[in-house]
Amino acid sequence: MFMLFYSMAGAQKVVKALAALAQGDAGAFAPGALSGIVADRVVQTNTEPLLAHFFIGQHWLTMPMYFSVFFVQLFALVAVFRPRLHVAWGYALIGFHMGTWLLMEIVFVQHVTLLALLMVMSPQRRFDGVVPMLAAVPLLGRPFRVRGAPQGPASEVVT
Repeated sequence: MFMLFYSMAGAQKVVKALAALAQGDAGAFAPGALSGIVADRVVQTNTEPLLAHFFIGQHWLTMPMYFSVFFVQLFALVAVFRPRLHVAWGYALIGFHMGTWLLMEIVFVQHVTLLALLMVMSPQRRFDGVVPMLAAVPLLGRPFRVRGAPQGPASEVVT
């Protein structure tokens, strides 16, 4: 259920971004989208987060970060059913929360703790190499799949 909330947040981000795009606005797909959100947060809260001022002007750096968050959140629920992704997705979401703290001073201590317990230290986690882990990544893993190797849910089951 915890990871379902991340997937719903990711889906909401994607739907809103596509709706804005359909209306002729770049929205979240604009190169400076994350920079704009961070700048707006700094102005609203009158705070100075540790890395905010650096990242506000770095569109080339914030754009891939923002799209990565979309992807990781959107497929968080899928990662639950792929033990090879537990650790990677756990660390990716912890990184998202650390970035939120460093860029906007929004702290998610409970989320980070739960991610560490439920994903990074998952009893079902499985690591049998980087290539099999990359092959399990939704949408992007196809080039890493070894021909002839079993695929699908049966190959993910921990014995």
